[in-house]
Amino acid sequence: MSCLSRVCTAGFLLVFCAGAQASWQTSNAQGLYGDGYAGNGGARHILTLEHARGNQWGDLFAFVDVVQPRRGDRGGYGELWLRAKLGSPHPQWLRSVLWTVNVERPQHGKARWLFGPALDFSVPGFRFFKTHWLRRDNPSLPGVTWQFTLVWQRPFAVAGQSWLFEGFADLAGSEGPTVPHQLLVPRLLMDVGQHLGRPATRWWLGVEWTYWRNRFGVDGVTESVPQLQLKWQFD
Repeated sequence: MSCLSRVCTAGFLLVFCAGAQASWQTSNAQGLYGDGYAGNGGARHILTLEHARGNQWGDLFAFVDVVQPRRGDRGGYGELWLRAKLGSPHPQWLRSVLWTVNVERPQHGKARWLFGPALDFSVPGFRFFKTHWLRRDNPSLPGVTWQFTLVWQRPFAVAGQSWLFEGFADLAGSEGPTVPHQLLVPRLLMDVGQHLGRPATRWWLGVEWTYWRNRFGVDGVTESVPQLQLKWQFD
């Protein structure tokens, strides 16, 4: 896909998904702290801002990470996901069939483009369970590859306490000199707003675990870091 085609496709889906009035939207800010990262090592503080919205045509999701390591300069990373629905109706177990464009934007280097179909499943107990089957193209590397992305969220309650089990997983093939890599990021969060005199389901506290095998496609480099997370959902 040429650069012009990518921009036109992303622009079309952005208008398609965001042009109509949103039927739902949500935003949150997250503060994370962990120690033992690969690369420059040591501890990191991460501030993440997320926004998602949807309507009858599709949805979009965007986030930005601001990373402050113990050693080295502050870094940044962001992604934009645009998904357009492809027809209806579907079987009861299949919530939506969509076409996806994802743009990954590191602080340094060129943007990476991914596109392909998505299937959102209706799984009992889960607020959402989304799968993406993508063609991945990093313009800084020769060739193209594939990526499978799973995103989920399941609320549940134990002894009157509200919890969230959510996260994502990326499985990507080799591209150029890189090897296949797998990134798994589950989170377990407890609703602490009710204990702080704040509205319930607004403040969440818990643990996020980052497990990245062959980090950035580098053979043998594995990152496994538990992180403390505070999440503020503000709409």
